[in-house]
Amino acid sequence: MCFVLLDTVENLADRCRKIKDLTVTRGDAHDFSGVTFDFSFKKKLRINLDVYVQEVIDEADVTLK
Repeated sequence: MCFVLLDTVENLADRCRKIKDLTVTRGDAHDFSGVTFDFSFKKKLRINLDVYVQEVIDEADVTLK
């Protein structure tokens, strides 16, 4: 069963790469556009926006006190 799932993921990734750069990741934590999605906690999802917020601050050229 696991091999079928892995083959399906790779097949979809190959098709999507023709349209846009795509990276397949496995594991409990995933980064997407400066946001980290962490599924390592039972029945919880932790979302971290630190990188995204820092990018917004840098782009806005804002100084925080």
